[in-house]
Amino acid sequence: MYSSTPQVKRQTARGFTLIETLIAIVILIAAITGPLTLATKSLFASFVARDQLVASFLAQDAVEYVRFKRDSNFRSGDDWLSGDLALCISPSSCEVDSVADTVTACDSECTNLLRNEQGFYGYTSGDVTMFNRSVTLIPVVGNSEEYIVDVILSWKTGIFTRSHTTKEHIYNWLQ
Repeated sequence: MYSSTPQVKRQTARGFTLIETLIAIVILIAAITGPLTLATKSLFASFVARDQLVASFLAQDAVEYVRFKRDSNFRSGDDWLSGDLALCISPSSCEVDSVADTVTACDSECTNLLRNEQGFYGYTSGDVTMFNRSVTLIPVVGNSEEYIVDVILSWKTGIFTRSHTTKEHIYNWLQ
């Protein structure tokens, strides 16, 4: 039978409560910040690795230049550590510019390297870099024909000062 009064079905409202919404937002934020933190740390680590690689190459460049000057002295008949290399003998330090073929004594502290338009590092032209390089020739005790080439590179990444040291032995071949 039909009733004259319409029947109304009651529906209960279903939705998210405020607490459920806040919990969902917290979970979403945690899911996003984890990978972003990892990406940030990875990016910083790649910058540090790049700077360490550049520092390593700049240190090796200085060592190779000292060897070049030693060999040039041999060829010209001079003493193996004469000329410009004498400026680098301990306790003094020097700045070695392999691009300009110069060696300059450091007064109290060596200056930062410059990087020119071609990407070469030196001291004559270009933009100031964060890299500071000093070269010292240290005599080996008991052997006047052997020196240690001590190259120290330092730079600042953010608030951290970092450094790279390379030590190589060079010898007087004529003795």
